[in-house]
Amino acid sequence: MTKLQSLSLLKTDGTALNLPEDLTKKTIFYFYPKDDTPGCTIQACSYRDNIDAFKQHGIDVYGVSADGVESHKAFTEKFNLNFPLLV
Repeated sequence: MTKLQSLSLLKTDGTALNLPEDLTKKTIFYFYPKDDTPGCTIQACSYRDNIDAFKQHGIDVYGVSADGVESHKAFTEKFNLNFPLLV
């Protein structure tokens, strides 16, 4: 098994999430194909609507897709997402 040395992913706000250094809590990474598509929107809104339960258990949530930061920003704003999306 290969150990992850370092990985940096860009967040919606333009800052970086550096793995594994920035993982200090339990974390959910959910992967989806494209911003603002029907299935992906339902999934993102479900995480948004349940974020308090995740936080109550000390869990961070991140969505991950190949879309760029600008697409992520528009998707986040349109649906009031309350967790970061990663590029």
